[in-house]
Amino acid sequence: MLAELREVRGRTLGLIEETMSRDLRAYRWWHPFLGSLNAYEWFSFLASHQIRHEKQMREIAASVASAVPDVARIV
Repeated sequence: MLAELREVRGRTLGLIEETMSRDLRAYRWWHPFLGSLNAYEWFSFLASHQIRHEKQMREIAASVASAVPDVARIV
């Protein structure tokens, strides 16, 4: 799962780099809760979402590490 997430993140960063010199405000996609977002709003949303998930994974890892002492060595 982590490898897949890294791959998608890499493709997203590649898209951002590839389109840096273009105006992407006209490109819009629908989000089920936030409505219509342009490309820049999507990039911002993805960044926030990734930060949120990273925080969640760190909290889970810390919780597991404190509950199972041997796990601390592999986390």
